[in-house]
Amino acid sequence: MAHDRRKHEDHEEHENHERYLVTYADMLTLLLALFIVLYSMSMLNKSKFEAFQSSFKKNKATGQPDITQPNPQKTQVPPKPQPAAITQAQLQKLKQDLSGALAKAHLQTAAQLSIDSQGLSVSLTDGVLFNSGQAVLLPGGSRVLEVIGPRLTKYNDQIEVEGHTDNQPISNSRYPDNWELSTARANSVVRFFLETDHIAANRLRATGYADSRPKAPNDTPAHRAENRRVVVLISAT
Repeated sequence: MAHDRRKHEDHEEHENHERYLVTYADMLTLLLALFIVLYSMSMLNKSKFEAFQSSFKKNKATGQPDITQPNPQKTQVPPKPQPAAITQAQLQKLKQDLSGALAKAHLQTAAQLSIDSQGLSVSLTDGVLFNSGQAVLLPGGSRVLEVIGPRLTKYNDQIEVEGHTDNQPISNSRYPDNWELSTARANSVVRFFLETDHIAANRLRATGYADSRPKAPNDTPAHRAENRRVVVLISAT
């Protein structure tokens, strides 16, 4: 009986050992299958890469666009040529041009033109550009500037717009004094040249002088009217 029990136990141990080998063999099979799949995938990626490389070389040879560049290169735009600086002879010609254009528009009395060592001065009377105590351009003032502005775009000289008043104190809530008013008027003319004629901003300057630079004594209404003005000065070289 003992011999039979021992034989039975040896048989069970033999069967357990064989079951272990089957499991081990299954694991090896799965690992082999995994390696085969990974190898196949790597070969597929390699073939795709080789096809891409072949297509790239073909595009290079035929002059087609380089597919490796996601964005086209920007075209270099040449800088816009700057107007030439004005000479004394051209100042004289500009004065004649402005005089003729103002006369043709029936605005010859709206501006006084003169040339000195500083350049060409275009003096615009107060009543044409603005109402008393205001800095908003009147329609007549805009028409005058429409004649002047385009003729200033041909050159590259500094343009100073000066605001001047008489010595009568201003009395409104918008402008506390003549300094504020004269500066606001000069700014209105500069803004018109910027927006309408597109004159370069670095050529323009607005300055308010109030009554510090009178053209005539402030002793009569006519003289005070002369002092209320805006001067557009085109600097000479």
